[in-house]
Amino acid sequence: MKTYLLFVAALLFSALGAVFYASHEWIYVKRFLTQPENAGEWPDSFYEPTYKIGDGPGDFFPSIDPGSNTISAEALNAASSWAAERNSAALIVLHQGHVALEQYWEGVDRHSLYSGRGMTKSLIGILYGFAVADGALSLDEPAATYLPEWRDDERSQITVRHLLENTSGLENPPFTDSPFNKQTRLAWSPDIAAAALSFQAERPPGEIFNVSSANSVLLAVILQRATNTPVHQYFDNQLWSPLGAENGSFYVERPGGRAHIDCCFRATPGDWARLGYMLAHDGHYKGQQILPAGWVGEMTAPGRHYEAYGLHMWRGQPYREIREVYEGTGIGHYQSEPFLVDDILFLEGGSNRVMWVSPSLDLVILRLGRTTDKWDHSAIPNTIIRGLKLSQGNG
Repeated sequence: MKTYLLFVAALLFSALGAVFYASHEWIYVKRFLTQPENAGEWPDSFYEPTYKIGDGPGDFFPSIDPGSNTISAEALNAASSWAAERNSAALIVLHQGHVALEQYWEGVDRHSLYSGRGMTKSLIGILYGFAVADGALSLDEPAATYLPEWRDDERSQITVRHLLENTSGLENPPFTDSPFNKQTRLAWSPDIAAAALSFQAERPPGEIFNVSSANSVLLAVILQRATNTPVHQYFDNQLWSPLGAENGSFYVERPGGRAHIDCCFRATPGDWARLGYMLAHDGHYKGQQILPAGWVGEMTAPGRHYEAYGLHMWRGQPYREIREVYEGTGIGHYQSEPFLVDDILFLEGGSNRVMWVSPSLDLVILRLGRTTDKWDHSAIPNTIIRGLKLSQGNG
């Protein structure tokens, strides 16, 4: 009788476990079955549930007096026209703390939430500045310090810096139509930490550059374990609220679960530009040193293997006609000419969503919108920079 009861109890616990698992997995099944046809242009409604953050005043920068604009009207008009012809939703130019250009399309305005898609990845690099300054972690220690799941295999050689530089050497399987595909699981799973931890070592760390969502998710897992704070709360406490940001929304794996820091953070165009202005001023904003001084320079120093990328932040130098997202594949973003200043840094999010920042020029340029097949990564910033130089009588 006792054996029978134990057997029944085991079956009951197994059934309850299966129900609990299925209740979470149903989120994945639903996402998989209802995925939009165009994977590059998912509607915001697909990114549910969410964590909403920010409730600041959203005060924006003053406009430049048209009679004293520091950028020529011809350049501003040319940039606006170029963007308008290429599926743009927003184009903002800030120069010396003033709005030189603010243009919207498709019903978007300064207060509309708009997904930055892969621009989100750079947010985790920014957050690491706080964690390093606080002594919560260091960049050159093994990631396995915080990921014990890696301690007994070749992934134990991967450092935190390798993840930040996107040179971890983890596998990069292509997306397929299979529900068991690792990339698909990472995008829609109700347990993105487990999905990211399933990625195995394919190359030695530091050997190849590959912009990987798995790297970004793992960095968020490490940050949460090191600070004992969920990444969306850490982001709000350390950065978003101190900036006085108006609004923001993180896509979440499941109700009460982890926020995605690899994709799809939604912010207003005004708040994206506010973030760019802070980066242009070494983390300083409205009388406050928000990001630890020097971290922007640390983030934007040349990567040890791939110089065009720093710590989850793109660098304008050295020039590459195709800025590859996976080294050696030829897949990336076309750029017809070098940037006209050497200190350009930028957040790049796929679908040609980009924010370019030049600290030396005190210049921030934000373009949000949908994918276009006529994209030239240097067109907008170089048009603006040429106009700035002309307005100042420099050629």
